[in-house]
Amino acid sequence: MKNKLLSVALSAVLTLSVGMAAFADGIDYSVNYDYSNSLATVTVNSQGDEYLTLQVLDKDKTFTDISQDDIIYIAQQTADEAGKYSFKIDYDVSSYEYNASIASSKGQDAQFTLLLIDPEDLDNAVTALNTAAKEDKFDDFAKVINDDRLVLNYRFKLSDDKILSTELNDYFAYVKANELKSSEQTDNAKVFNTFIAAYHLNNTSIDTIKGIEDKLYTSDTALTDKYNSIVISDEIAKYFTGKLSGNSIHTLDDYDKWYKKALVLTGIRYAKGYGEVESLLDNYGSLFGITDTAKSDVYTDMAGKDYTAANLKSSYEALVDKYDTGTSSSPSKKGGGSYSMDYTNIQTEPTPVKVDFEDIDGVQWASEAIHALTDKGIINGTSAVTFSPDDNVTREQFAKILVIALGLDDNQPSGNAFGDVSDESWYCKYVNIAADNGIVKGIGNGMFGVGSSIIREDMCVMLHNALKLRGNTASIVQTTFDDRDDISAYALEAVETLYGMGAVNGMSDTTFAPGGFATRAQAAKIVYGVLDKLQ
Repeated sequence: MKNKLLSVALSAVLTLSVGMAAFADGIDYSVNYDYSNSLATVTVNSQGDEYLTLQVLDKDKTFTDISQDDIIYIAQQTADEAGKYSFKIDYDVSSYEYNASIASSKGQDAQFTLLLIDPEDLDNAVTALNTAAKEDKFDDFAKVINDDRLVLNYRFKLSDDKILSTELNDYFAYVKANELKSSEQTDNAKVFNTFIAAYHLNNTSIDTIKGIEDKLYTSDTALTDKYNSIVISDEIAKYFTGKLSGNSIHTLDDYDKWYKKALVLTGIRYAKGYGEVESLLDNYGSLFGITDTAKSDVYTDMAGKDYTAANLKSSYEALVDKYDTGTSSSPSKKGGGSYSMDYTNIQTEPTPVKVDFEDIDGVQWASEAIHALTDKGIINGTSAVTFSPDDNVTREQFAKILVIALGLDDNQPSGNAFGDVSDESWYCKYVNIAADNGIVKGIGNGMFGVGSSIIREDMCVMLHNALKLRGNTASIVQTTFDDRDDISAYALEAVETLYGMGAVNGMSDTTFAPGGFATRAQAAKIVYGVLDKLQ
């Protein structure tokens, strides 16, 4: 087939979107394909009063040292009334990836590739797949995919540069039951990608789906919108992927079900308040066997906690019983334990926000705690608009937090108990009030450990001592963390008591990380979780 692009014209954007790229220089574009009609449309967001030039090079040509003969398409445009540039390409070329560029009259530039597929090549490959599936010839089916991956647009991060075999078992079953259509190749590619991703998720061989989300199947756009509103950081994406991994996903229905379950678990873990938890369970709770509506206290208690698909229902039911009867049973996912407390001061509504930090979007699970504690003056931001949620908390900073939370900051210390605490320091008062009340004991040899980042098990010890000062006791719930033996003997009771109360979680489903440093966001979350018992 002759490598010649036949026409250039303005048109509306086609509906089959397969990619979006954004560039640091301000040019962002989308490419839409209609392979059945040999059409490709490149759409660019408004560049103001500039004009743009789109160029496509011949096969295997690059933008280094090119000649006029290497350019097989070139067009210039200004923005339309909607502020868009839309380059419609009616092509007649061999199936291949062609280098392209967009340049603006103000010197901005973006380079990318266009996958232009000959409809006849696509029809032949799709027919071969359908035939192999119908005749139950798996080896032939796999060969078509491996040989014609570019023509089929089955190019995917998790499968590129690999000879696919067992990864295709479930997709083979899908095509046997669902004949493919060339006119639906954009959707076909997403389905293929989803089965490849499911293979890796089942085998827990990927730690995040961030970067490939838009290439996977979703049952509806509302679900995609919900995902985008919850999974807003690398940390949350890894958590979501963890909840999606290790399950038995072999059909699109399986994937849809586990995707929703993972979304619920992730949304609860990183919820800002009880309303988000309630909304998720209203919409998707039936997947876990949860079909009723609970008091807001239940959803408040659940927000920010780490659940699994296996224990969500039982944990929910325990909380329903707890708040219906006025007796407390631990919501811990590891089971057991009870404690008594005064329910009259439980906060069931989000604290009104007076401070709005610009840097806490990545820690939604701690957002409500951060806002509530800063509003109460228990914890401060690092500036008027920043909280620095990922910064480590020092021992003296955490001592101050507990002293203020306990309402002891008006007390006068009996003296200075520590050799490394300067009398003139801002923290001298708080550290020594904490020492007077048995909250801290220092690190030995008359030293407090000023400037040292507090480790997670020591944070639990200080908080446990603060709770005992207020007369709040709880049953110890033995954890089953893989690193339980790494928890220091002096801290084990504190860790397991707070864990039994649901006030502290592991760093993962299997580890507590007792020696890991506690961040400002983590400290806010754990103090907020027991604030009603400290005041």
